Amino acid sequence: MTDHGRDGSDPQTDTLPKANDTKSQTEPDARPLKRSFRIDGHSTSISLEPEFWRVFRALAVVEKQSMTALLGAIDRERGAQNLSSAVRVALLNAVLEGRISALDIEAASNH
Repeated sequence: MTDHGRDGSDPQTDTLPKANDTKSQTEPDARPLKRSFRIDGHSTSISLEPEFWRVFRALAVVEKQSMTALLGAIDRERGAQNLSSAVRVALLNAVLEGRISALDIEAASNH
């Protein structure tokens, strides 16, 4: 799936692995899924494990922005860090800071 434009996606309708996706839940080392985005006028892609995709989508919903906009904000703040790694760290920080809860993640996964 490709998101176009700075705010071109709707976090409510993005298709990602669902909470009941048994493969991602039964295999802790599930293979990362690659997804392409267009941020700040350039195409890029990131690879994340299904669990991180669910948290990423939920954070976009909670913060009322598209996944593209959220990725753009992370991209601008990451410095020299790999973008996929920067996303994982940003998601972990969001959980640790209480900006997103397990209930938020479950609710976003069921849409």
